[in-house]
Amino acid sequence: MSAWSTRRVRALDTAGAVRFAANFAGIDETFLVVNGDVLTDLDVSALIAFHRDKQAEGTIALHPVRDPRRSVWCRPTRMAG
Repeated sequence: MSAWSTRRVRALDTAGAVRFAANFAGIDETFLVVNGDVLTDLDVSALIAFHRDKQAEGTIALHPVRDPRRSVWCRPTRMAG
């Protein structure tokens, strides 16, 4: 296993960091990112099929929660949370 690090002038947020790492590693095909503390019965094959069917640049799977500190706000062109 190899490891590397870099210093950035500005924060990339989560999606930016994932994009940077994928580009740095030369990944140019579909890949999956999962938080380390996630336990799920999500049908990953169906999620990837949906992603490819939509020819999406990115796809995110969300689950409803009642905790406002763990919320995602969706707008037509942006997600935040």
